[in-house]
Amino acid sequence: MRILCVGTNQEEFQLLELVLSKEVPQLEFADLISIWDPFTFGQQMEGGFDVVLLQQEFEWRDRALAFLRKQWPKVPIVVLAEPGQESAAVATIKAGASDFLIRSSKTYLELPALLRRLEAQSEEPAGGRTLSDERILALIDRAGIGWFQARLDGEIVEANAALRRLLGVDRVDELSGCGIPVMGPRPLGAFNERGELSRQMVELEKPGGGTVPALVTELILLDADGAMVIDGLVEDTTAWEERGSGEEGRRSERETSEQQFATMVAHELRRP
Repeated sequence: MRILCVGTNQEEFQLLELVLSKEVPQLEFADLISIWDPFTFGQQMEGGFDVVLLQQEFEWRDRALAFLRKQWPKVPIVVLAEPGQESAAVATIKAGASDFLIRSSKTYLELPALLRRLEAQSEEPAGGRTLSDERILALIDRAGIGWFQARLDGEIVEANAALRRLLGVDRVDELSGCGIPVMGPRPLGAFNERGELSRQMVELEKPGGGTVPALVTELILLDADGAMVIDGLVEDTTAWEERGSGEEGRRSERETSEQQFATMVAHELRRP
């Protein structure tokens, strides 16, 4: 299995290579791609790859994802994301990634099974996406992440149960004036292009009174009829603030997790 690594955290890829080496035969990790350069991407992909691992925080992630998906539509792409960034990771699936992995020592160990499943799916006859819209929306709802779809004029036409619970409403039409979509309303010409992504921390207004701090991720997509729409994900950040989980805290948790994982992998590799 040949794996292309896209991102800047080389230590993470080294850890993943260690754990995969025991379970994946004929494993080959390519040189790390850490800058956006279509020529370099093209050169690396000439030999063919079975899987791409893409780090969520990669500065040129959206460009790289669009390029990879256009040039090599059948190659599985797995996004590596931080805890608390589930909504952004799901947005990358909507933009073309095959699946995502939330970083932890436990999920790192689940990567071999995930890659085998994606490899098997890539060999199946064409006729559907790797993850259907239904599966994506079910995943989002179970994770307690709000989802909505709106027209470019700002009118919300669909919303999942998680979002309605978060804002305390029963019907989609009650979401008017709550603060989403954050992008709109704007005329069509004001949108850069399909694929435009926005992520903002905002205070959403609950129709029944009060506010909810939230991370809102919005993406411009084409709906089933070919019309441009705003696809949005809403994640309640109240718990983040309560436990003081700023960027420094998440970085510390991740470093601790990686240290524990490295120790565990080293112990496993010493076993006969």
